[in-house]
Amino acid sequence: MKNGIIKLALGLLRVNTYVIPRDNGAILIDPGAELGEILSCLTELKKKPEYVLLTHGHYDHIGCVSELKRLGAKVVISETDHELLKKTDFMLGLGVPIDSFAADITVKDGDKLTLDGLDITVMSTPGHTPGSMCYFTDGDIAFTGDTLFCRGMGRYDLPYGNGGELMRSLRKLFALTRDMEIYPGHGPTTTLDSERGNIPYAEF
Repeated sequence: MKNGIIKLALGLLRVNTYVIPRDNGAILIDPGAELGEILSCLTELKKKPEYVLLTHGHYDHIGCVSELKRLGAKVVISETDHELLKKTDFMLGLGVPIDSFAADITVKDGDKLTLDGLDITVMSTPGHTPGSMCYFTDGDIAFTGDTLFCRGMGRYDLPYGNGGELMRSLRKLFALTRDMEIYPGHGPTTTLDSERGNIPYAEF
């Protein structure tokens, strides 16, 4: 656990689910699989799921949302991907059943949220999906979903993906003048400075 953030790599695709303990409960980011592991972590922390933040709407990042919503969590997702959840070709469930859910809060670029005392700024970073979002907290932490990884970037060859938009989103991230810790949707944690100029196949 670093900065109070717990990372759980879950499911066949080893999606990074992040748990952020707060005073009144826990904020979860991209709870995609293995609900039992997530609930076990929450039980150990003696926290209830209070909010779920989704970086995008692909099945491997949202698989546990409906169950967590039934436990009282409020769900945050981009307006764009919330609409795309209605399209079966966007879900790409690969035979994995995903219960539908309604968002409690939809966000767009530049929105600011305060969830259980945690200030969050939202940045739209389309490309992997049209509604991919990055969430910034505490000034120097970014949850980038499948936009930016350690030495890599998200796919854009899936339905509704767009390579040109993803390149523009990466440039938008790298245009930020300060360094920050990057908590991606898959793989190890990294920093923005260490990724500048080191993304394979990206043309800047």
